[in-house]
Amino acid sequence: MESTRKLKLNFSIHGKAHVISVSRDVVRVLGKPEYVRILKNEAKHAVAFQACDEKELLSFKVPEKLFTTGYSSTFRIYSLSFVSELLQEYHLDNNVRHSFGGNYVEEHNAVVFPLVGEE
Repeated sequence: MESTRKLKLNFSIHGKAHVISVSRDVVRVLGKPEYVRILKNEAKHAVAFQACDEKELLSFKVPEKLFTTGYSSTFRIYSLSFVSELLQEYHLDNNVRHSFGGNYVEEHNAVVFPLVGEE
């Protein structure tokens, strides 16, 4: 019998640690790819995570053990420049951990996260 649990499509940005944390359900809904990439849409104030090939720009290897028992429910992407850029572009406080919920967009096989910054 298939599980009916609600997927947690979340990611967070922690400026001081220069890290993006992505929930395992984001990877699950994308089809458990080996690599994901981060796309920015500044006009719509959003970012998206999408399955991709290793050679794509801003591609990150998904940990092989992400879905094994006892492994963290998130995977972390460390990038000083990208995290700093996101925080600045979306007017997010570097001293706060920001969490966002997203929606799966089937036609693009992507999870999209609206980012609402402080003005």
